[in-house]
Amino acid sequence: MAQLHFKTGDIFGNDDTLGNSAIADVGSEMNRGKMVRDELIAVLGDSMALREIAGYTLADILAAAVEAGKIEWTSEGRLGLPTGGEQDGTAEINSLGAENPRHHYYPCSFLNLFLFREVYRQSLIPFGCRNCYKVKVEASCVAELAAIREIAPAMPCPSKCACTLNYPYSVGVWSAFFYVDGLAMAFDVHRRLQAAIADHPRLANAELDVSVKRGCSLYEARLGPSDRWVIDETLEPLERRLHSLFEPPREHEGDNLATFMGWIVSAHSIGDESYLELTRGKPIRPPTVDYLKVESRLGRVPTNLE
Repeated sequence: MAQLHFKTGDIFGNDDTLGNSAIADVGSEMNRGKMVRDELIAVLGDSMALREIAGYTLADILAAAVEAGKIEWTSEGRLGLPTGGEQDGTAEINSLGAENPRHHYYPCSFLNLFLFREVYRQSLIPFGCRNCYKVKVEASCVAELAAIREIAPAMPCPSKCACTLNYPYSVGVWSAFFYVDGLAMAFDVHRRLQAAIADHPRLANAELDVSVKRGCSLYEARLGPSDRWVIDETLEPLERRLHSLFEPPREHEGDNLATFMGWIVSAHSIGDESYLELTRGKPIRPPTVDYLKVESRLGRVPTNLE
């Protein structure tokens, strides 16, 4: 059996590494790995479990991921993501985001965190992501983002407004995402957003960047421009079967007040004073004393420093 060098380190590692550090060697796994592999073959059947993905069988990939702690395989025969870490559905997906509570079209924890990152080893676009598009609105300040959040509930789709400063694959700081099913719906939501923006007093004269993108930015970072993706339709039965065994992570209840305060703190930290529009002009921190200015007013600064 070929050795599988499975990446177990930082999920945001270099593009060209799938095992340069912290690798798991399937060939050297002990009884736990073999037991998991055998159980997966029994549950999935030979044709599915032994299907090759990026040069290795599905059973081997899943067993290695279980052994490395990246995927969980329960005694009840369920697959899942470990809780409390990067893989539990948080990280960049929900960081400082205020969501419009509508049913989401796509189970992103399954498709992105489980399938793409672990099962497909970042080498294949999941079939389930084929119709995923997003209308992205990039604001220039936090006050604009708060205004975009006001118009979001009128849109016929789920949405999220977020501080994306620390999103590793996203451009911009203040971003709103509208999740749609298919390109036709994306264009329709884009049109509705443009009209709503033009009617909003805080946004009518704002310079907003409204774009339509496909799938997750991580996919393009790993596999190139989305208009060149080739999605394998034969993955559908495999994905349906894995989804039937997948135990979705516990949903994190959004705390909009905490999110809102996080936006304000982030705005203050980067010098975005538009947050004062959201605090009725009250700064969240007192200004620091600049002793050069204080001493200058008192005439006590040496002339060579003025």
